[in-house]
Amino acid sequence: YKILKYLVGFDAVSSIIFLCFGIIAVVLGILSLRDFFLARKGQTDRMLLQLPLVVKQRIHQDIREKTRAGGIVAGSFVAGLIISFLEFGCTGQIYLPTITFMISRTGLHVKPLIALLVYNLMFIVPLVLFAVLAIIFTSQRVARSLAARIPLFKLLTALLFFILAVLLILSA
Repeated sequence: YKILKYLVGFDAVSSIIFLCFGIIAVVLGILSLRDFFLARKGQTDRMLLQLPLVVKQRIHQDIREKTRAGGIVAGSFVAGLIISFLEFGCTGQIYLPTITFMISRTGLHVKPLIALLVYNLMFIVPLVLFAVLAIIFTSQRVARSLAARIPLFKLLTALLFFILAVLLILSA
């Protein structure tokens, strides 16, 4: 954040950074649209913006190993750390454009750290909701329900990327 804020102080560098991240957001939006059409056809295994199979298998293995009886709390914490690290390639792709956009809005009344906290809460709230649903219903039922909505999630993700792209490019 501090590095980006420093670089944004130079108008030419600022414009290049915002334009580059805007272009990246457009590319990610196009890839999300591609994934949307594949998911509608039931070809989720061909989607590009997802974790590789080997990483998914590692996550499942870590969950099984780290959450066995006797160490469920500590195991869940360790599994969460490992999974967060492994999924950063997937979930982290939106952090940099978001932080870049927040820096461009120096006139915001909310400090960037608070804005980032709100952003993270909005990322966590659906996860907590899914966890509660998994407790109430069987995990297989929740998984089937989520799998049926993958096209919608991909379409909404594409829309988010395109909105970010417009905001970043207009800030350039």
